[in-house]
Amino acid sequence: MRPAATRNRGRCALLVFLAASCASPAARLEDDAAAEPASAPTWNADVDLLLGVREFEDETFANDADQFAMQVSATFRKIDRDVGVEVALSQSSELDLFDQRDGRSRELALGVRLDRDLGRDVSATLGAGAAYLWARRDDEDLERDRTVAPYVHGGLSVQMVDVRVGIDLRYLLGGDLDLGDGNEDANYRQIALLVGFTRSF
Repeated sequence: MRPAATRNRGRCALLVFLAASCASPAARLEDDAAAEPASAPTWNADVDLLLGVREFEDETFANDADQFAMQVSATFRKIDRDVGVEVALSQSSELDLFDQRDGRSRELALGVRLDRDLGRDVSATLGAGAAYLWARRDDEDLERDRTVAPYVHGGLSVQMVDVRVGIDLRYLLGGDLDLGDGNEDANYRQIALLVGFTRSF
């Protein structure tokens, strides 16, 4: 018969082996969870607010008066890409409060946008697409019409901490409006100051 001390050592070794076997799967699960990296953002969303002046080429619509323009745009692109899809909503109304002929417009635009880093926190933007323009004019009668036309825009911006500020030039070409006096050009040029930010997701 084996001595009691030998039997006790055998029992202790068995208990240690069983405890280590039970702890190993849990330890492996913890190690795998720690080794698995958190999912990194893959998309950028650029959101811009623009305030500026819109000038229609056809004076019969805008009555030779510049219009105050406000625009909100968002651009979505892959983090490692310079080109993304942009969507914009804007509206304009006449600045001349004493003009009895009030022309105004609203616009929904969809296109593509290229953003290029020029260094020293300066970026250049170039975009193009199609815009759905809705216009109205309050003269003796209320006239309304709508058109679809291509647009192009470009600008420069400077990154300042979490916000960027810049300037944007925009052109709409090739649209026609019928506001009671026959076909009128919906072409306009717009210059605006922008404030924007970028979020990743």
